[in-house]
Amino acid sequence: MPLALHNMARNMAEDWSDAWLQKVAGWKAVKSGVALASSGLVKEASFNGSECHAVISSAKPRRVRVIRIDDTKAETFCYCAENQRTGAMCEHAVAAITVARGQGKKQGAAAPVTDKKETIIFKSSSSREEQRALRVEFFPRWKDEWGAGRLSAKITESTRSPEESDAALFAWLRQTGGAQRFMPWILSIPGNTCEEFIDVILGHPEIQCQGQTIVISTDLPKISVCCRPSVEHLDVSLVEVDVQKMGGNTSGLYHIGNQLFKSTDRKLYSFFDLLFTEKLAKITYSQLFECNSLVNCLVDQSGWMERVAWQTIDPALIVTMDGDLQCLRLENHWKYQHGNWIEVREDHENYSDFLFFESNVCYMSGASRRQELLKLLSRQGWEEIDGGWNLRGEDLLLTFFQKGREDLLAISQNIDESLALKRTRESLVVLRASIEQRQVDSQHTALSLHFISQEGRAFDAQKIRKLLESGKRLIQTNDGKTLLLPKESWDVFMQTAQDLQFAQQKGEFLAKNAHSLVIEYLRKYYDKNFIFNNQSKTHRNNITADFPNLRADLREYQWQGVSWLRDRLESHGFALLADEMGLGKTIQTIALLLAFARPDNLGLVVVPTSLLRNWETEIAKFAPSLKTIVWHGEARGDDLLAENHSVIVTSYGVLVKDRAFFMKRGYSLLVLDEASMIRNPDTEVARACYRMQAQRKIALTGTPLENSVQDLWSIFQFLQPGYLGERKAFRDRYERMGGDASEKQVSRDSLKLRVMPFILRRTKDEVAKDLPEKMEYDQWCDMSAEQSHLYQNVLNQGLVKIDSMLRDGDSAARMSLLTLLLRLRQICCDAALYDPSLVESWSMEQRSAKLEQLFRLVQGSVESGRKMLIFSQFAKQLHVIEAECKARSLSTLRLDGATRDRQALVQEFQKSSGPPIFLISLKAGGYGLNLTKASTVIHFDPWWNPAAERQASDRAHRIGQTQRVQIYRLLTRGTVEERVKKMQAEKSAIADRLFGAGENASQLVGKGGDLEVLRNLLL
Repeated sequence: MPLALHNMARNMAEDWSDAWLQKVAGWKAVKSGVALASSGLVKEASFNGSECHAVISSAKPRRVRVIRIDDTKAETFCYCAENQRTGAMCEHAVAAITVARGQGKKQGAAAPVTDKKETIIFKSSSSREEQRALRVEFFPRWKDEWGAGRLSAKITESTRSPEESDAALFAWLRQTGGAQRFMPWILSIPGNTCEEFIDVILGHPEIQCQGQTIVISTDLPKISVCCRPSVEHLDVSLVEVDVQKMGGNTSGLYHIGNQLFKSTDRKLYSFFDLLFTEKLAKITYSQLFECNSLVNCLVDQSGWMERVAWQTIDPALIVTMDGDLQCLRLENHWKYQHGNWIEVREDHENYSDFLFFESNVCYMSGASRRQELLKLLSRQGWEEIDGGWNLRGEDLLLTFFQKGREDLLAISQNIDESLALKRTRESLVVLRASIEQRQVDSQHTALSLHFISQEGRAFDAQKIRKLLESGKRLIQTNDGKTLLLPKESWDVFMQTAQDLQFAQQKGEFLAKNAHSLVIEYLRKYYDKNFIFNNQSKTHRNNITADFPNLRADLREYQWQGVSWLRDRLESHGFALLADEMGLGKTIQTIALLLAFARPDNLGLVVVPTSLLRNWETEIAKFAPSLKTIVWHGEARGDDLLAENHSVIVTSYGVLVKDRAFFMKRGYSLLVLDEASMIRNPDTEVARACYRMQAQRKIALTGTPLENSVQDLWSIFQFLQPGYLGERKAFRDRYERMGGDASEKQVSRDSLKLRVMPFILRRTKDEVAKDLPEKMEYDQWCDMSAEQSHLYQNVLNQGLVKIDSMLRDGDSAARMSLLTLLLRLRQICCDAALYDPSLVESWSMEQRSAKLEQLFRLVQGSVESGRKMLIFSQFAKQLHVIEAECKARSLSTLRLDGATRDRQALVQEFQKSSGPPIFLISLKAGGYGLNLTKASTVIHFDPWWNPAAERQASDRAHRIGQTQRVQIYRLLTRGTVEERVKKMQAEKSAIADRLFGAGENASQLVGKGGDLEVLRNLLL
């Protein structure tokens, strides 16, 4: 009988343990929070399912709310400076949870709370009054009234659905006597209570004056300023903005246009006060650049902000370690240095990315080293605890001493060990395996394993092998030391020997010379200093002569790629070019077509339909001597090949339809572009590609692992059928791998040894260091009351139906789950995608929180002269955005599955005078486009696979880009989109560990559907 979905969510939410708090809040917040809990200032602390609520006494009672999301995340609502600045769980939230668990002192009843929007919880009640939606109406002279010491307002009932802000307002009115028996309620609020009233209605969706909406928010609107820099600070002057300060001297309230803005950041309070009252203010560079929202809202008429350069500084890693063979403890710091400037930061403390500002350059902390450390520690099995990392378990610890410590040293240069740990390590004699190779005959090579200690002492290879074969890992020696055997290295060698069918003979392993490349990689695995025999030192001056007909100026790494590919094609007949998107895989392949394709020995290029004309154009431009035919459309026939063509370009669809035509010919070179098209081995396209014969084969893809390691098997099944074995055996070994971290690492290493000799992958960070920086942001949106209500109704109705189907054993349950997921994703984007009639009956703000956020970003981008790409998976959503842009007099281009002439749209956008906004369907335009005029990319909705999102983003962040690229992902909080985001992070490790360059693999469900994964996305 299937688990009930609601019970799964409830059980998950009940864990509020100390361990969970340490993970989510960190040691500093926990330490302060526990102390606060003991002070007796926490009142009314309680749990309600996945939420914790409490009131904390202070000068003004503070209400705190915590929503537990999962084992590592929570959402905290508190108006303390820390939570407002970072969104992190603060000491008040920790205190609330501690008291709710009965582990702290609890005060008596709380005083009436009149805090901000989130501070009064919308409790269920049978009272109809408490569930009313309220409208607030100010009178025409409300600003003058307030200045004179009183504020009048009228409260009436609204027709929209009630929400939390209405409950907060009603509770305040009831406390102050403003809620009368009959509506409308006329309020006359004395001056000393006006600011309290504004705090209560902060963020309320329906505040009006004479029919015009008034927005009361902590979000700063766009304001025009002029900036004048000096050495220590920036002078900012206000330009033609009508601003009126409201309330007392410390209110932080300003009326700008139709918005009442409240400044809540104490660090910026004096800046806003001077700017809005004196029209001139000073701000330090740290205050400015630490606040992204401020940078985005200031529209600098002087142009200074546009001239600011951005540069990242990668920190040096400082590691300290303690422990023994039972448990290791690791703590790390980061040392940033630029010239004479030095700063050391602790990893568990909250810091902004800003470091310092100098000579018009803003220096930011680089995240790559930190990400590298996190990936390494995760791979080694470390657990993050109390602001540091712990490693437990015999196998994991021994593997660390054997190999992991060396990997850690590679990125930290030094490890500061405690005296006790140093003694433990010095008592270990760590054995390392090495390989010797000798040529037996023209067909075979003999390999022998040897075992040497760190001090260079050789051990009897036969005895060590017998110990390893018996499963031993630790051996006590006569001199009191402990011998640590290289079990993981041994397992990798034996698995590779089994895969490649090495024969054992007199203590040696006999390998065929056909596996020479894998043997070289195997030797490199054991000896980092080993140099490949075929390691190319190709430079421009000694390869360009081989390609006299190539009309292109290739970069150094591209020439090296051409040389490497040619070597693999000539020696083994196949290769996979997996360079990151935007590094020029097409031009490198065109060079190889020039080398191999002839009229009597054709080259065949198979591409997605949308890229046919792109390939035709690129070949004509860079290799005009290659006569090329595009085999597509209705007019296809053998007679077309009578014109001495050297290259055929066709689509995957036509290859399937005309397989008999293509299979009766031989090819000098067969190229699959966007080879992820064959990632599913069960498709007709994949099967047709497997059957194609050619002297040489190349697969091109920037995402060699898109869903799972099965993608890799399918590509290699095309390149060299049978090389990775039978599909089922491959899946059992690599896709469904079990065991601990050490066993999984053995499987990954052995697979890597087999495939990496034939894969060339470079990233932009490695080879295109002159490429401008790419900044990525997750923009979280909270749905409107109407949108949220619709989402919850559709979810609840869907769950009832699916639970019933699961109880009855209905095989259609999976399809219903997928349909429900689609509907929920549509509602997250725009309720009108689910119900088109809502376009007429609901406002844009009611239908979609994302559209509101989107057009804030659009406005900022257009005003600053930046071009932008907007991606969505829903074509209807693009139509909605297009219509809204038109209503705002913004010109756009749109590309989706129905678009025929993609290149014409690309050329129009790339013109300086072209439209500033390009709306693109993720699937139709996620690849094959060069859109370097764009420097802003927005993903309106997330896709299961982050690799697809990155590939789309790289339409702008690629060779030829000269501006810093900003990438925004719009996500709705507390919905299926948040679960998808979490799932992407959890499933991202596979390709990182195979390719080591950040390629993600986010498999949603296996074939047949994993109902448990789908359930978890819903709740």
